[in-house]
Amino acid sequence: MSTWIDANGKQHVLRISGATALKLKESGVDVLSCLNNISAVESVLKAIQNPATLMATCAIIEGIEDDLLNDYFEMWDGDSFDRAAEALLESLADFFQKAPRAVFRKLLTKTVEAVRANQEKGMANALEALEKMDFSSVTSAS
Repeated sequence: MSTWIDANGKQHVLRISGATALKLKESGVDVLSCLNNISAVESVLKAIQNPATLMATCAIIEGIEDDLLNDYFEMWDGDSFDRAAEALLESLADFFQKAPRAVFRKLLTKTVEAVRANQEKGMANALEALEKMDFSSVTSAS
């Protein structure tokens, strides 16, 4: 069980149960396959990088009713996404049995490091491209 804090300061609890894992699988986030399939781990990590998928996944785990989804989604901002993603990964590791949990946590750590390195490289490339751009036409008086 993991927790995260939303934009309004409310604490949310994420705990993946067997029933929740089946609901997640129906939604396209197959956490059940993660234990013995590295590509499934990569698939889940890619899915939760999408803000809409992350919010929907957390809503399923938290059992948010359809009529409350708009209010739930209003509590999200940039920092909420980061905190929720970390909590989701922790709850995913906690879902598995004790024996494979340590291996899974290590796999998750390595995979997250690779994803973050790739994101940082992309941001560095974007910043470099911005530095090369000529903004004089935007700032000059007409």
